This record gives sequence, structure tokens and C-alpha cells, in this order.
Amino acid sequence: MRAMALLMITTILVVPLAGCVDNGDGPQFELSAEDIEQLIDNNMEEFLNNTSITLNQNVNYYNNSSVQQPSVLKSISGTMVGNEYSILSAGSPALLIREDAFSASAAGNSAEGLDGANICVGVGTTTEGNMQDWFSSRQIAFTSVGTADAAEATDKLIAGECDAFTGDMSAMVAKKWALDNDGSIAGGTWIASELLSKEPLGAATRDGDSDFKDVVAWVWYGMVTAEEMGVTAANAADMATSSCALLENDAVTNPGMCRLLTSSLGLGTTDNPVAGTWMQAVLAASGNYGEAYDDAFCDGSYDGTSGSAAMTGCLISRVGTANALVSEGGLQFAPPMR
Repeated sequence: MRAMALLMITTILVVPLAGCVDNGDGPQFELSAEDIEQLIDNNMEEFLNNTSITLNQNVNYYNNSSVQQPSVLKSISGTMVGNEYSILSAGSPALLIREDAFSASAAGNSAEGLDGANICVGVGTTTEGNMQDWFSSRQIAFTSVGTADAAEATDKLIAGECDAFTGDMSAMVAKKWALDNDGSIAGGTWIASELLSKEPLGAATRDGDSDFKDVVAWVWYGMVTAEEMGVTAANAADMATSSCALLENDAVTNPGMCRLLTSSLGLGTTDNPVAGTWMQAVLAASGNYGEAYDDAFCDGSYDGTSGSAAMTGCLISRVGTANALVSEGGLQFAPPMR
């Protein structure tokens, strides 16, 4: 999937930064190429997909779990104003329910119909606290069944020890698809219409590792900008040529697009800058933001330029949500690529 491709291209871009250290007063870190490769090997995709933002917790683990300790990792979202690139609704806690425990029709497709349910949730996670708040504020009784990780929660859901399983929406959609297709739960499952809270997701970098943070953030900004400009995986090379062509007055045809596709923007280090064509490499691997979203949640047929309404077969629709571009009424936007 393009999600993993994006991780790999980010790694390719940042490997030259291995060994960079912060010159401030904070902790000094060394990151080798082997360290970065190990991050990928150790389920980096799961880490990126489940890093939540809290006010007083700096280290975030799987399923939005967090611990308080001196900061070693910090979410891109919140490290610096404007570095928000979360998929809001896809990251918000949702409930996956066994149809044979609570029928969707009887519950009105609502979590409010789950009175007395046993719900699997990660112990000590922000999701656990948000679920407690949501049900208690509506005076709906439930039993929280603590689990160590998603695998244990899935096993308990299949065994019937839990009537429902809570996690971020994207994870619940994927889990529903898997369970409904492998026949693990004979009666099937359904997802409640409500989101238990707003849980932005974002990648994380080590505190003080500003060079790495900038590369990761601008990969995302570039993908969003590319969709806004109509630049896709298929046309990026041609667009680079046409946008950088000189007019009769020697002005560049499309300066903004030319910078997007042919400038390093100063990313990397003095000794190891990223290549001027770094964004073309990202697009070749992952497509623009719309293409990456389509590949993850829809049928993969989106052309990358026609807007959210043109996406088909979506498990999570982008239309009218925070995941849409600002031009469509969503929250996804990027600063100028300069």
C-alpha cells in the first residue's frame, strides 16, 4: 500500500540525516541509518497511525496509549504551530460491535444502544478515558474489558468475551473488513455512527531532531499541495517540466509548482541536503494526498485531481469531513512550498 511506500520514501529522504544532533540545551541524540531501518522493521506504520496528541504526555504508543516521562518523542502535531497533518475523523475513537450481541437495527446504529455492553479497550490509553467520559455523560452502563493490545482485543471480540472493541476509526474499519471477510464472527459486525472524541493523529519525531521533523512535515505538506495543484503520481515529471519552462520574459511558467517539484526547500543538512526532486520521489511512491487516501480507504481508482466526491468504494468517505481539502470545506491545507 502507498502508506508503507510513504514511510519508505521518508526513510530514504532522512537517512542522510543520520547522526545529526541538536545543538540546544536539550538531550543530544544520535540516529544511525541502522536505527532508522529498525524503526521501519518494528511496525513504524502502526506507530505513525496511532500517535495521539495530549497536553501533558509526550510519548505515545499503540492504540493511543501514552505514558508521562521526560520527552523522547514528540508528535509533529503540536511540536510547531502549523505542523498539523492529522486525519481527524479516521483517527477518532469508534466502536466495532458484534451484530449477534447488539443488533445494529435494534441499537439504531448508535453507541447509545449498547447499554450493558462489554467493551474491549487498551489499558491506560487516551481512548479508554474518552470512552468512559462518553458513556458516563449519557448514563449508559457498560463494562470496560482491559486489553494489552489490538491482537488481544480482537481475540476477545471473536471469543465473545467482548461485545464491542474500540479504537481509532481507520483501525476499526480495517478490522471490520478483516473479520467480516474471514468469517471469524458468524453474524458479522457493525460500526456505531458516533465518534467518541476528536483524536488527531500525527507522525512523531524525537524531541530536538528538527531536521528530521522538517522533512517528515514537508513530505505531508507537499502531498497536500500536490493535490491542490493537480499534480499526481502519473503526471509529476511532466508537470515539473512544464511548470519550470521559461516564458519570453525569462519568468518561470508556474513558480509555485516548479518549487514543489524541483526544489529542496533547504530540507536536510548542509552536508546532506535532500535532492531537488524529492517531492517527485514522494509522489511516485505514494501519490498526492488524495491518491494516498484513496489507496488506503477507497477502491484505488481516484485520478488524484477530481475531488473527494469522485472517490468510489470508500470504507471511510472523505466527502464533507475534516479529511477533505480546505477548498472542499475540510481542514487539510499546507503552507506555501518555499
